[in-house]
Amino acid sequence: MTEMNPLVFLPGASGSRNFWQPLIGYLKPEHYQVVAYPGFDGLAPKPEIQSLADLQHYLSAQIADDSILIAQSMGGVLAVGLALSQPEKVKALVLIATSGGLNLQPYGCTDWRTDYREQYQHVPDWFVTDQTEFSAEQLAQIKVPSSWPKSKYYCCGGISGRSV
Repeated sequence: MTEMNPLVFLPGASGSRNFWQPLIGYLKPEHYQVVAYPGFDGLAPKPEIQSLADLQHYLSAQIADDSILIAQSMGGVLAVGLALSQPEKVKALVLIATSGGLNLQPYGCTDWRTDYREQYQHVPDWFVTDQTEFSAEQLAQIKVPSSWPKSKYYCCGGISGRSV
């Protein structure tokens, strides 16, 4: 029997590991990992994490090589960052409702930070001020299979825009 690549679930900006509950209920516990973000979803913050890059570095130590990253929202930015900086960690990407770090404001998407801060008052300040972005050229460097949009149009939070 072929060994399965680890499935690693990355939550969105709420950091809620429960987001994945409906899906992981169908999986055997030895086949997946749901990562947690320090400072989110009731977890204590870690002083060494002061940016998405720091969080990405923290997560990379928890993720086995050749993992399949399944990421929602902010988790997609982290997953893309890992695929670019440590491709040995990422066998494939499944990106759900994420910008993947691409600046979508030129496509009509609004900045989410003000509304987010009102709803999630206890997340670290660095998260709201972090401006991590990847260029279309950087995203084109991802060599692993992904659910990244390949078509002319994609959808972001219900707002359609042209892909780059």
